[in-house]
Amino acid sequence: MLDGPWGDGDAAVWTSVDGFTWSRVPHDESVFGGVDSQVILDVTVGGPGLVAGGNDGGRGWWDNNAENNAAVWTSVDGVNWSRVPHDESVFSSGGNPVMLSVTAGGPGLVAVGADFHPSELAETPVWTSPDGVTWTRVPDDATVRGSMTSVTTGGPGLVAL
Repeated sequence: MLDGPWGDGDAAVWTSVDGFTWSRVPHDESVFGGVDSQVILDVTVGGPGLVAGGNDGGRGWWDNNAENNAAVWTSVDGVNWSRVPHDESVFSSGGNPVMLSVTAGGPGLVAVGADFHPSELAETPVWTSPDGVTWTRVPDDATVRGSMTSVTTGGPGLVAL
């Protein structure tokens, strides 16, 4: 989730034991903050406990002129979070990638998203991870362009939209 004004806020997490009463996880600037905006867009059970995906940087993931990077956070208990270290070749790769959805499946975890290029059709990024901490970006398929906004287990294995 995004906390703060659009374009320059920090990511934030809330927890609930019943779905009615929510508590915000204490803010840790080294985990949820940084220059420009950080946004958590999805969370799933997997890896060390929970894995969240989103983006870091730019004025927002929707701005295809911004310098965004996909980003991942992990937590054992939903309260204590860590930021997966940035790897330029996995989370940036020259475009403006954002991780929109993550699910348990495949080799451990699979994430999908969008990669906005200002002057060309957007790549459709897919990432995999055996543990939620180590990530690999699947090689781009030039025949597939656009965004995958959601991924889940089902059908013959995984289904993405």
